[in-house]
Amino acid sequence: MENALDITTNDVAFARNVLEYRQRQREEKERRRQEEQEQNAAYAARMQTQYGVEVVRYSSNLSSTPPNNGDGSNNRGGMDTNESLSNKWWKKVKYYAQLVAQKIDQGVGMVQELLSTLTSDEKWGVMVEFEETCPDGFAQLVSVAPEWVVWMG
Repeated sequence: MENALDITTNDVAFARNVLEYRQRQREEKERRRQEEQEQNAAYAARMQTQYGVEVVRYSSNLSSTPPNNGDGSNNRGGMDTNESLSNKWWKKVKYYAQLVAQKIDQGVGMVQELLSTLTSDEKWGVMVEFEETCPDGFAQLVSVAPEWVVWMG
């Protein structure tokens, strides 16, 4: 009988440890979420000050699924990364594409300056997104700066 009591006591202790661990995980997740919000707010303030534009807020709950292939799959041979990194990359690319669309009328120098802060992959992503979302603006950029491909580095 005493052995059964020890097992129950151990089970309770284990369950308590699990619950405490889960609570710490929730608190850590909330702390990271708050830090990310603070960083995003600081970034938005910097962009407003530096470029005079409002930062577009994207919901982290949004996702995009490519259309299906003829065989029913939707694998297009895209990026093989974890979803979180891929979402962050796309959010950044789409955000900068919007900035380019807003700043194209202010001149090629402004577009170059915006793109200069990005990696080569991000620059290409921005230009592809810009061409898709703002074909007239893209045509304007290409006509004014046919050497834009050189900026892609």
